[in-house]
Amino acid sequence: SGYGPEGFPRPVEVYAKAPSQKAIRVRDSASGDNITVFDGKTGWISAPFKPIDVMELHGAELDSARADAELTFPANVRQALTGMRSSTDFINDRSVLAVQGTKGMALVTMYFDEETGLMTRLVRSTPSPVGRIVVQTDYAGYRDVMGLKIPSKWTTAWFDGRSNFEITDVQ
Repeated sequence: SGYGPEGFPRPVEVYAKAPSQKAIRVRDSASGDNITVFDGKTGWISAPFKPIDVMELHGAELDSARADAELTFPANVRQALTGMRSSTDFINDRSVLAVQGTKGMALVTMYFDEETGLMTRLVRSTPSPVGRIVVQTDYAGYRDVMGLKIPSKWTTAWFDGRSNFEITDVQ
């Protein structure tokens, strides 16, 4: 279920395939579906109330979508980013390991809970004519799915909105 700015639950489908393919579809029968896709090389967004039906991603936005797709699978972290460095920090009074790197023009910072080793936050930022555009995703409710720990809840926030997601079924 996804909870967008409208404030009501909507069905969400997330499709991902290693190493770098990801699609998210937020279904909305009233206003139309919101679809974001990265196929390993190109990316695009289709959303209601936009001036064009399908917007192809370029430059920093494409780099950000590529990083998001590649970081869906934890085994790809070392290959996904360059210039990586780390430090310790705190989120909600818990010690975390902050790992930062770049994917083209996208700056990516991942925060891993030092006790569990699980990613609790991912922050991607990209340059724009008016400054950096930041997208923050907080993860929670990890559960074991076929030997892989995946978050069952996450919240994604950006400069003018926020969406909460909750996974109810994994295939």
